[in-house]
Amino acid sequence: MPVHEFVLMRHLTANPRGHTRGLARKIAELRRELAWLWIGAGKPRPPAGTAVKVLLIRCAPRRLDSRDNLRQAFKPVVDELVLCLGMRDDSDRNTDLRVEYAQESGRGVTSQAIVRVEWEDPCLPKV
Repeated sequence: MPVHEFVLMRHLTANPRGHTRGLARKIAELRRELAWLWIGAGKPRPPAGTAVKVLLIRCAPRRLDSRDNLRQAFKPVVDELVLCLGMRDDSDRNTDLRVEYAQESGRGVTSQAIVRVEWEDPCLPKV
């Protein structure tokens, strides 16, 4: 099962403050950073029709509400992953993409986002 892990050194928040243009620039930078990490990993893509599991981990000093805010904070990351993986969309109708969210918090934790993408290789026998 191929596993690809990327670390984005960004502080993700669900309620960003600032002007619309500034926020759009920050989101574009975040997506560009993930795209470059993906290119650096060799642009891995799962075979067509393969289910992809994505684990998104937010590391920060404080926790976000795991129901709404955590999902909203990772929205640009999921959008860029869908493009990198060559999928149509990230809607609930897309059964090939399963996204899970987690978070780590505590004193002295560096603000970052960890993106772990894995899928089963259809060529390998199931164990």
